[in-house]
Amino acid sequence: MPLMQLLLLAMWTLVLVRALSLRATVSLRTLGTYLVLGAVLGPVALPVVHSFFNSYGSYQVYHWPFVAVGVELLLLAPVLAFLFFRRAHQVSSVSDAFLLAFMVGFGYDLIAALTGVAGTSQLSSGVSYFPPFVFQSQDLTVAGFGYWSALIALAIAGAARFVRTRTAIYIAAAIATFWVAADISGLVSLQRAPTVLAAVFGNMTMHGLMTPWLCLLALLGLSLWEGRWISTAGGAGAGQGLISEWSAALTALTGGKLDDFRRLTRAARLRRRFQPGRSAGPCSSRWSLLCS
Repeated sequence: MPLMQLLLLAMWTLVLVRALSLRATVSLRTLGTYLVLGAVLGPVALPVVHSFFNSYGSYQVYHWPFVAVGVELLLLAPVLAFLFFRRAHQVSSVSDAFLLAFMVGFGYDLIAALTGVAGTSQLSSGVSYFPPFVFQSQDLTVAGFGYWSALIALAIAGAARFVRTRTAIYIAAAIATFWVAADISGLVSLQRAPTVLAAVFGNMTMHGLMTPWLCLLALLGLSLWEGRWISTAGGAGAGQGLISEWSAALTALTGGKLDDFRRLTRAARLRRRFQPGRSAGPCSSRWSLLCS
């Protein structure tokens, strides 16, 4: 049944992105809340933004960058509120930003996919398992709002975490948003009204192929950088902590030992809340609801 296949693929996606985000400290309950939030917010955001920028339905190529930016702003509003309300970006990890943004966007992707398979008898063979939940065909790849939102959040969180200047945050956000807008515009315009600009956007992102890989590689790179950055305050032996955590958890996951995987990730999350190099853990009294 296509519905069961889709749900299994969704579960695989959630397990995999959580495994790749071992520096995250937010709880599963919080991730579930953001997933539901995306499922509710996404179907509302796209029609509202689309009707605002393209009320006559002309489908001109210059409409889609504005539509893409508008939808992403609405989807990322809860994540940005978490990151910058009372300076939470200073005590949360880049993996937290990735996971929260991915969950919001993935909630929308999942609802759209469930709607699409409701009247079919077979799940499309173009849905990939790695990168997970990416729709591929011969000439294009649709990363989805999960990856699009997560890429912008990663850029913002990385700049806020390591550079810590407003200029760097604005520049990183602008670059990531431009990439996402180009990716979405190139995909949509290619299907509706191919133009030179759409071809430029499509070639720049390799018709969507680069975006999910870029997002996952950015997550791994920033997580390793953050782990090394924090470990400098904990002595030379702490530098191996992140790699050993990843190795043990992924071994448990690939071996089907889900209880061990949950135990290892929970223990790692608790250790990171009290790591040196952080002025306050994200699970201090201010953020206890997010991490419990």
